[in-house]
Amino acid sequence: MNLPLLQEMTENGFAIKRIAKLLNYNEIELKTIVAENKFCLKKEAFDDSKIEHIVNLYNKGVSAKQLGIKYSIDKRRIQKWAEQKGILRTKNDSHRFNFFNQCVFDEINTNEKAYWLGFAYADAYVNMDLYSFSFGLARKDRDQVEKLVKFLELDIKNIWDEEIVDKETVGKIHLTSGVRVYSKHLCIILNRLGCKQAKSLILEFPQWLDKSLYRAFIRGFFDGDGSLKLYHDGNYLQYGFNICSTKDVIINISNYIKEIFNIAVSICHHSPDINKNTYSLYISGNQQILKVMRWLYENSDNNTRLTRKYNRYLELENKYGNSKN
Repeated sequence: MNLPLLQEMTENGFAIKRIAKLLNYNEIELKTIVAENKFCLKKEAFDDSKIEHIVNLYNKGVSAKQLGIKYSIDKRRIQKWAEQKGILRTKNDSHRFNFFNQCVFDEINTNEKAYWLGFAYADAYVNMDLYSFSFGLARKDRDQVEKLVKFLELDIKNIWDEEIVDKETVGKIHLTSGVRVYSKHLCIILNRLGCKQAKSLILEFPQWLDKSLYRAFIRGFFDGDGSLKLYHDGNYLQYGFNICSTKDVIINISNYIKEIFNIAVSICHHSPDINKNTYSLYISGNQQILKVMRWLYENSDNNTRLTRKYNRYLELENKYGNSKN
């Protein structure tokens, strides 16, 4: 039992039921511990510098009523601030427990945010009709879903696992894992950042992004819509690097890679006889690919890379990292 955290959450106005859900504790036991330690709501003097903190607490599940009592202000002021942020809860929302950081993409100013924006560009689905944000991956990449859930500050219990029957191959079952959250604010922000509904044929590279964050964004995009494959070329083992997306995204990524490395990058238009905006970027040659992969993962950590693809890079590094050719 983390008593300091329990005390902090109680003093900030979190309800016992909410704390029990967020920390996975027994509600009855929590009530006893809170009573024995005399933890209670801690009142504070209000000033404008605390508005952001108050809205953040509200976003995490503290009620406007409790926050109003804590800071001796009308709860309607808190609801107004929440409405301006697009995170105001309805009566039904007030009884939900899957709260998360809806403002996490409000400002893309870190490698972690740029990485997950790139991953969202590639693999997420933003539904502007339902205001839902979701994505699903093969079960083998479930740990990537867990990393996203952690980034969103969402309870890991919200991850779903599903078996999907392949309609084209009788008896074949696909094991998948994913997550879906509902937030008008989050969806509006992502849409504004270029992660639009039905984006597969209209996606554009975010040239507004600070160039220092391009690498993290491209790594996220590669983890979502790229591949590093090993294949036999005659008597030799060769790796192939590929990213698939729209013409605008592929050309911009290609130009940026060529700006950094003096290597050949090929671009292929899929089904050129059909008016589809689907292109692929290819890099061949083990040493050329190794340069790009080293650069791509250089500033990453376990929270900003897909484990399976990173392990494939390590295989490439082990095979050809010491080669002089």
